Amino acid sequence: MGGNEAIGFSTFDPLYHDETAKLISEALETKDAIGRILRIHLAVEMRLQQLVKKVSGQDATRLQFSTLILAVRCMSVDPKICDLAKRLNELRNKFAHTPDATLESTKTVAEDIVRRNSDLLPNFDAVEVNLGNSKPRAFAKLELYDQVVVVAAILASHFHGMAQRGNFVAPNVSIPRNTRNTR
Repeated sequence: MGGNEAIGFSTFDPLYHDETAKLISEALETKDAIGRILRIHLAVEMRLQQLVKKVSGQDATRLQFSTLILAVRCMSVDPKICDLAKRLNELRNKFAHTPDATLESTKTVAEDIVRRNSDLLPNFDAVEVNLGNSKPRAFAKLELYDQVVVVAAILASHFHGMAQRGNFVAPNVSIPRNTRNTR
């Protein structure tokens, strides 16, 4: 991706045609940074569930996020992508389960997510991003948590694309019952 390319999330890929796409759109437009992280994490989780269901033929909505990541790792998904998703989950868990979590106290994890994205997409900092109704800005000039939301939206799109195109290696494994979430 070069410096004069732009991503407009209102029309991003085939992403905006279902309930998960609505969550992504809301995450991109919500002013509250913590609310954005929680929404975008849920969108990534839903895309992972769709991918795992596509491969296994089984409902994956009750699987824990960590189990979903293990499942996609078995599909030969780049370990760096899986690690990026795990860090997003860590950030989400800090906000969801730590009463005194703040943007400042989670900054290190957020910065690591952005750094890992830079490792995967080295020229992404120059790509212009249009979040909602704002003017396009270079990714590198977005606020840290806006960058995290954009990275997570790309993750969601990646998993969605894999499920739609069927470009994964279907593992010959079953998911043990004790890894199911009892939500």
